[in-house]
Amino acid sequence: YNLNERMWKNDSKKFSTGTQYENATKEKIRNILKTAILTGHDAIVLSAFGCGAFRNNPEAVSRLFHEVLSERVDTTGAPGKMDVGPLKRQNYKDVIKVVFAIKGGGSNLTEFQKRFV
Repeated sequence: YNLNERMWKNDSKKFSTGTQYENATKEKIRNILKTAILTGHDAIVLSAFGCGAFRNNPEAVSRLFHEVLSERVDTTGAPGKMDVGPLKRQNYKDVIKVVFAIKGGGSNLTEFQKRFV
């Protein structure tokens, strides 16, 4: 999501609560991981997900990635679960290797290292 207000043409992109932002961001992350699982990949390369020009908070984004990667994938449709079709009772940990391609140093790298290293 673009949290850089200088780039907005109107207020339609604003979230009314932090919870809305977090839920929407987690859903995007789940969709990325779901795609990897359904297409048979066991390794994926991810970015800091908008923490540069779009000004997403690297602490929040790294936390959300960590929370989603720790979730159980299920087909029940229960809160916190995601329907992955025929892949019943899988875990995102079935993706063996996740690499965050974060250029240079700075707070993006620091926050992701705190969470994942």
